[in-house]
Amino acid sequence: PIIVVTGIGNEEIAVKAMKAGAYDYLIKDPEGNYLKTLPLIVENALKRKQTEEELIRYREHLEELVERRTAELQREIEERKRAEEALRKAHDELEIRVNERTAELSKVNAELARANRLKDEFLANMSHELRTPLNVILGLSEALQEEVYGALNEKQRSSLHTIAESGRHLLALINDVL
Repeated sequence: PIIVVTGIGNEEIAVKAMKAGAYDYLIKDPEGNYLKTLPLIVENALKRKQTEEELIRYREHLEELVERRTAELQREIEERKRAEEALRKAHDELEIRVNERTAELSKVNAELARANRLKDEFLANMSHELRTPLNVILGLSEALQEEVYGALNEKQRSSLHTIAESGRHLLALINDVL
């Protein structure tokens, strides 16, 4: 630490000395009173210098901490950017897979709808094709049982009864199935 001690009591010189780095400015007086305050001024200057050095060390330490934390944050930012990019890619791939699967399902649904329509058409046709001749058989067997076409013997009556029962049973099965 620099302490300016001078016999000239000029304020301008004191300001220049302080700007140049002096810690204090002491004017000599003819009685020597400045010598009484000199030890206190020197002690204060040393304390000030020590405090400045501690502040410099503390500032350097803080700057080092800031640099380390900045580096950590930059690494974290890069990791997040990579994670976000991976997430975006996964999202895009998933969206493509969903679109492909949706297209596949739409195609399968269309095929199922077509198959269902064809089944309904088949069942309607089969219903007509099976019921029409069966109703003719049942109608004729009923007419024969009522002897519309002439008298029947017991064997004929039994056979017509079996034909009618079998026809009604078959009609019930067709109704259940179709």
